[in-house]
Amino acid sequence: MERKSRLVLLLGISAAIASSSAFAHHSFAMFDQTQCLKLTGTVRAYEFHYPHTWLWLAVEDSNHKMTIWGMQGASPPMMAQQGFTEDAFKVGDKITVVYNPLKDGRKGGSLQQAILGNGQVLKGVGDYQSCDKPNGASDKTAPSKTATYSDIFGNSRVNPATPPAPHQ
Repeated sequence: MERKSRLVLLLGISAAIASSSAFAHHSFAMFDQTQCLKLTGTVRAYEFHYPHTWLWLAVEDSNHKMTIWGMQGASPPMMAQQGFTEDAFKVGDKITVVYNPLKDGRKGGSLQQAILGNGQVLKGVGDYQSCDKPNGASDKTAPSKTATYSDIFGNSRVNPATPPAPHQ
């Protein structure tokens, strides 16, 4: 019986450790979810694979120097449900993205929307309603602190400045 108890304890500890890694991986803490910014650039690469999709843009800065920006999306199946297919972007396409920037100031963010050259708008998973009108938003525009949004699980939430912990 003691051996069985040890095995159950070991399995429980293993499960706790494994689940803590999963929760840490799915944190959005690195993104400033109080800001929805716009950026226009040229598609350099589009990575449509696990665990997250990535859209890489070449953007001309104020000194006319090209810089590379990385926009992280959700998993391929979640993005595909929103219209982001494997061939949604081609290298050389000029697009505008709406994103939550990285808090540390690096050139990148969490992809919320993409506006294609033909005007089609693709909305990412977990769009905040305050990011829902990218044509009316200007750079550095912060959403209302009481905006309603849907989390990655489709649940309606309030106050994107303090998003809920995963799986609530």
